[in-house]
Amino acid sequence: MTNAYENNKYSCTICKKDKGRDYSKRKLAIHTSDHLLHCWVCGYRSKNLLHLLKCFYPHMCEEYIVSFLNTENLSENELKIKEKVVLPQGFKLLVEMDPHDEVRIGAVNYLKARGVGSLSDLWRWKFGISKAATKHSGRIIVPSYNASGYLNFFTGRSFIPSETKRYENADVSRDEIVFNEINIDWSKELTIVEGVFDLFKCNENATPILGSELTADFKLFEKLVIHKTPVLLAMDNDKIGIYKSMKIAAKLNEYGIDVRLLNHSDDYEDVGSMTKNEFMRIREDAILYSKEYLLRKKIQDIL
Repeated sequence: MTNAYENNKYSCTICKKDKGRDYSKRKLAIHTSDHLLHCWVCGYRSKNLLHLLKCFYPHMCEEYIVSFLNTENLSENELKIKEKVVLPQGFKLLVEMDPHDEVRIGAVNYLKARGVGSLSDLWRWKFGISKAATKHSGRIIVPSYNASGYLNFFTGRSFIPSETKRYENADVSRDEIVFNEINIDWSKELTIVEGVFDLFKCNENATPILGSELTADFKLFEKLVIHKTPVLLAMDNDKIGIYKSMKIAAKLNEYGIDVRLLNHSDDYEDVGSMTKNEFMRIREDAILYSKEYLLRKKIQDIL
């Protein structure tokens, strides 16, 4: 009798991440009938292939879901977004490209200058580029996936100094999506930042609002209320950012959500200007929002 594992062995992505891209031992067994996974080197196990795709290849989740699962759990709006949002033509993950490719080198160097260019960062955030001659060329593409693994947004940040338009986003309103909901645990405190480069410096359970406003009609706001998720607000450290933080905190507080406010020092403009260790240290001293705190803050501003 033929063992299905014997005929379906692949190079383990987790081993490759630890040992380098040249690792090629085919020790990851995938059972064709039920998609059980087991690596005979690192011991990785999973009940289905979707878990591995979510961790390392979320851009492939959609193909897997369409083939083996279904979309019955998606709302009408999520189905519309799924049909509308497509990664830019010629999209390639940086981690899978030739390390000597000049465009890749330029993109990775930019990321390193922003403190987020390690191999583990490339895996975690699925950074990619498009070499096609479109408005997305010369930009680092950061994809976002919903809880089911479908692409729901992407943002493209220019790494070419002469480019005047820094960002080029998917044609979807940011209030309709939760950026990288696939990585969010609603049962734990969620850090909310303004932009994606702030997100890269945070703790793992975090999401950006891609701006400075979060109102009750945002899908993110709705999810926070449904799950009663406590929030750490880590907005920009300027007058506008502080004002927006107070406004968001007050509205969330009305719905019974506990909110902590990141207590910036004057040394940092935003989370993106910190190292991850600095953020984690400052995070411990975040201040719990209350009406009394808001009153004290207003008095301080007057004086």
